[in-house]
Amino acid sequence: MIEIFQTLQDRIKDNKPSVLITITEVKGSSPGRVGFKMLVGEEGRVAGTVGGGGAEFHIMKKAQKLLEENVQNFSETILLTHDKNEGEKIKVKTKDVAQMDALCGGEMKVFYEVFRYERVLYIFGAGHVGQAVAKIARQLNFYVVFIDNRKELLAELHDSLYNKQIYFDFTKLAEADRTSIPLDETAFTLLVTHFHSHDLDVLKYLYRCYPEMKYVGMIGSKKKVKESILKLKATLKENVSLENLYSPVGLDIGGETPNEIAIGILAEIQSIIYKKEAKHFRLNYSEIG
Repeated sequence: MIEIFQTLQDRIKDNKPSVLITITEVKGSSPGRVGFKMLVGEEGRVAGTVGGGGAEFHIMKKAQKLLEENVQNFSETILLTHDKNEGEKIKVKTKDVAQMDALCGGEMKVFYEVFRYERVLYIFGAGHVGQAVAKIARQLNFYVVFIDNRKELLAELHDSLYNKQIYFDFTKLAEADRTSIPLDETAFTLLVTHFHSHDLDVLKYLYRCYPEMKYVGMIGSKKKVKESILKLKATLKENVSLENLYSPVGLDIGGETPNEIAIGILAEIQSIIYKKEAKHFRLNYSEIG
């Protein structure tokens, strides 16, 4: 039992979506017992068991479907009945009741508890602005990942600012592919490195390998942003959709300190999440080129 919770803790730390399954009630004969637990990830069963056999297989597949469909906690009753005329091994009777062909003749109630971060934020650059953004983002329950090419700076980051950190040499991004920096393409991404050339390298990498990011925010003046857009288009040599690019980053709400800039950036991300109209700094990229 302890192994399951230790594994779950490790998976939460690594932002690996998981479902903790618990048998909450049993009637009659059943392979599982009240309190049996199993941990399931997108890849299948990770730890524990709820009794094995066909019921466990059904429960595992159900958990994977919950993760795939982004469903939250769920309860289900499984009827273990034998019907000679039943052609299917498992038959869904209603939304929360499933019947499967088994000689047990019992009944199990199962609770599926989903663990996943709904919001992931990658911050390329662990400097003052990046840290200021991370501090607020963590309070908003974002899973924060710092990516930087300065090992000493990553080592100095306070644990409260991030969930994970990745060291990567930004000068090698031109040769990098999706396996070099595995990212969740449904996440938000912020480019605030210590050199504009690094921001451009990251921008090119993202639109080459992860063009469908929910949000790509890049810091910089209007002049530098225009130069970056021109270089990005020249590098990719194709029509690039920049609907998810917000640069200069943030909302026009005033302020120049790292903390004030961070508020503008998180407010912009918040406006995107809730689909609210806001006054963005971003340029009209269709006019550049």
